[in-house]
Amino acid sequence: MLIDKYKQKFNETEIWKYYDNFYFPDNPFESESIAKEFISKYFKAGGKDSVIKDKIPRDKARDIHSVSTFFLGFLLKPLLNWTDPEPDFRYLWFMACLYHDYGYYVEYDRGKFPPLQFTLENIIKELNIEFNLLKSKSNRLHNTNIIENYYNYCRNLNPSFLNHGIIGGLLLYDGLQKNFNANFKQAEALNPNIKKKDFSYNGLHWSSDHYNYYEKVANSIVSHNIWYAYKPDDKEKYKANKLDELIIREPSKPIKCESDPFLFLLLLADTIEPIKFFTQHKFDCVLRNINIDVFLDPKIISITIDNLCMEYHFWFEKIMGMQKWLDLSVNATGCKLVIEIK
Repeated sequence: MLIDKYKQKFNETEIWKYYDNFYFPDNPFESESIAKEFISKYFKAGGKDSVIKDKIPRDKARDIHSVSTFFLGFLLKPLLNWTDPEPDFRYLWFMACLYHDYGYYVEYDRGKFPPLQFTLENIIKELNIEFNLLKSKSNRLHNTNIIENYYNYCRNLNPSFLNHGIIGGLLLYDGLQKNFNANFKQAEALNPNIKKKDFSYNGLHWSSDHYNYYEKVANSIVSHNIWYAYKPDDKEKYKANKLDELIIREPSKPIKCESDPFLFLLLLADTIEPIKFFTQHKFDCVLRNINIDVFLDPKIISITIDNLCMEYHFWFEKIMGMQKWLDLSVNATGCKLVIEIK
């Protein structure tokens, strides 16, 4: 069962734990509150707790989903052939995955953030974002115009909403930059001779080289909730909203594992993670009745439903839609679904 695989990964701390000072004795799948604590303490261990505001009304269900996606990522990671020694995959993954749905607190609060009033410019001002990711020169999947147009497209949908992925990516990048600068100032007060390029503070190593890492994880969060159009009606809507670059022109698939394995994994894990889909069931029941196996030659993900009382057909349909925009193929037979990565 998937819960057993998660527990095994959790016990193999060297696989997922980046910071030696991070000690978490509890199984993070015991409750939603423990999942929330796991996220907060991971960021705190890295001296990045300022980007997580525990007093805001975060969606608890999204925290358990994020923790599930986090460990699912380590289950799927062998499919990537990740070889880059720097940056450490665990460092990028915890920031991107555990924060990827953080923007929901803005999307859900329509009283404070009424969508039709909050243009992207207004939301940036309201959230006090100083370091604007969209003004950075990073190599992102979507250019600034597409991101802004897509944000406005989402605002005008019925019912209207604010795009939590775009907002979350902007929040994380701004928060990480501010956090880095604050730690540098505190360290500089103790030692005026230190340089931003490389310094130590509070038992952690800091480097301005990590600005590039902040951009990578923030851009992946922005991209994870920008959807492509492949149905005729959606294609027309995208054309009308100047989103032509997001229209699928088969047989091309815009996101390939070999081109950006990190983003590919985030999109894959977030899509197949089952807790956020089966909201009518208790999350521990979901993890006990779904099994995910990974095979490397060929690169196969096998998903099996063990409780036929769970209505899985629409979940399978959603997963099968991935083959339109991710470079993989999906086949389903009864209560079993198989994904093959190209």
